[in-house]
Amino acid sequence: MVISATSPLDISLDLDALRRVAVGAAEASNDAVIRRQLQALRPSEDLIDLAGLTFAADHTGDTPIPLDAVAREAVREVLVRELPRVVGDRRHHEAGEEAGGGTAVVRRGDLIHRTDDLDGSTNSDCLLNNYSAVVGIDIVREATGPDRRARHLAGAIALSTGITVSWINDSQWVPQLRQHRSHRGRVYFSSGTRGIPEFEIGDARWDRRARTYAGVASKRARLDALLAAIGGADPSDVIYNVAGTPVVAALIAGALGENIEVEEVTLHDSMHLIPHQLLGGEILHGTTREPLDYLALYERETVNLDPRSKPVPPYIAIGGIATGRR
Repeated sequence: MVISATSPLDISLDLDALRRVAVGAAEASNDAVIRRQLQALRPSEDLIDLAGLTFAADHTGDTPIPLDAVAREAVREVLVRELPRVVGDRRHHEAGEEAGGGTAVVRRGDLIHRTDDLDGSTNSDCLLNNYSAVVGIDIVREATGPDRRARHLAGAIALSTGITVSWINDSQWVPQLRQHRSHRGRVYFSSGTRGIPEFEIGDARWDRRARTYAGVASKRARLDALLAAIGGADPSDVIYNVAGTPVVAALIAGALGENIEVEEVTLHDSMHLIPHQLLGGEILHGTTREPLDYLALYERETVNLDPRSKPVPPYIAIGGIATGRR
């Protein structure tokens, strides 16, 4: 249950500082996961035991593994320590994959930090790769009613490759039109583990490769749905079975043609669409093929703290810059 109470709305926050908090939390998760992965391989170390790991029966993703707990502790430690330094005593709420679904009092001006501490835990366990840590930070504009929405401020996705993609949202919302005037923001790449300082990305790569797809298709039903979405299997098709937030760098800076999601998904599992859209990337509804304003959908739905909510429809994120922007 969500209860709303009106209070003055002050959004004077250091957005770059918030972005750096998100970066620190996401990178801490990857660091902790990699250290635990390698620790388990050392002959002198005890194996990581699943015993004692507790989780909600209605957990939205695959059954959690010990690495999920390691990632969650790392992310929470950074957020608990660093967020108050930026936002002071402003109230903030946890949302995302591992967040609780209990009663919360959400007010105008509150912050929401939405996380997926280890997106791709099965990949991390089986492949030791192709996973990510996701952190987004939002501020509540209206908690209830037809104008319910938050403003997305900043976020970061740290990849198992060592690359981190982070961003600040500068888009302007027009209440009378109930849409953004335009999508714009600042998107950064970095690799702190390799000593490469961050730099800002000007535009998404436009020379994408035709018939190159990324989609989660590890199960037969999803594979069949993915093949149907791309119109069958052409002999020249290249299909990568990794998608969602771990594909964020490829979607922006690679030559990937399309990132396809065939099912309804959560906000934290689709947050890579925000930097893609901020750079002019095109997103289509997976069923109707109509344009999908993901940022508007995200800002409307992020006030809902229920981790089981899957408000994002099937989608197609097209690599490169939308036709209208070229």
